[in-house]
Amino acid sequence: MNIKLIVAAIVAAGVLLLAMLIVGGVLLFRTMRDADQVFAARIDELFAAIDEERFAETYDTYTASEFRRATSREEYAQLGKLIRAELGAMKSKQRVQFHIRQFNATRMANVSYRAVFEKGKGTIHAQFKKVNGRWLLVGFHVNSPVFQKHLAKETCPHCGEAYSPGARFCPHCGKSLAEEGKPVEASH
Repeated sequence: MNIKLIVAAIVAAGVLLLAMLIVGGVLLFRTMRDADQVFAARIDELFAAIDEERFAETYDTYTASEFRRATSREEYAQLGKLIRAELGAMKSKQRVQFHIRQFNATRMANVSYRAVFEKGKGTIHAQFKKVNGRWLLVGFHVNSPVFQKHLAKETCPHCGEAYSPGARFCPHCGKSLAEEGKPVEASH
């Protein structure tokens, strides 16, 4: 066998492999970018429905059967009302986490956003499942310090903001909540 022919075959195989990797990377990038845009639009649609007091209408069209088994239509509607009343309209959001996974025929995605609302900041967590070509909610959760005021029973002696029972430090000003002269007990 001619050595030049062997070298040419190795180089051709290397170039072909490199081309396949580049094409695969570009396709993966486009798929992730397109999916990210789909989720961002879906979250925007959900919060527009909350703002327009039509969130309950999205129950059948935006949620997967798993979500509907765990959450009643009334609970879902109450969630929308609570978010609207306590946080107000979403002003902006920034994606902080995005993950798609495939397990056999099931495709799932988790996405999280830091959001600014009329009445405070929060974090939006959503889990989607691809069903018949559409991404539907399997999980939906909004965290915000604004919600803590309903759980709080006491106010900080330093800044006057509410904090949850058992807290050792104020979540707002960071100062110790221990009584003067009494050390904070360690949690076990």
